[in-house]
Amino acid sequence: MPFEHRIAILEACRYVDAVFPERHWEQKREDILRKEADIFAMGDDWTGKFDDLGDICQVVYLPRTADVSSTEIRQLVKVFKGEQVQALKNSAEQLMKNISLL
Repeated sequence: MPFEHRIAILEACRYVDAVFPERHWEQKREDILRKEADIFAMGDDWTGKFDDLGDICQVVYLPRTADVSSTEIRQLVKVFKGEQVQALKNSAEQLMKNISLL
């Protein structure tokens, strides 16, 4: 999912006031201070990695959705697209055969 789409989804949540794009790893602390953020949220696969920010805001590790993998979704879409392309090729070949029979 493109970065811009992920931001739009997060910004659509009524509990989210702002989403800050990350340009480099060290900017988290300065972003929190500059934007006066109260809460820093991150997926729980990062649990403990940002505890040092607890001195300037509340650090919350959100649970990941069980059995949902963006990598797996991308792979499934790629397979689905491949199947669609093959189905279109098969249809085109059949159409060409039918035309040649005319």
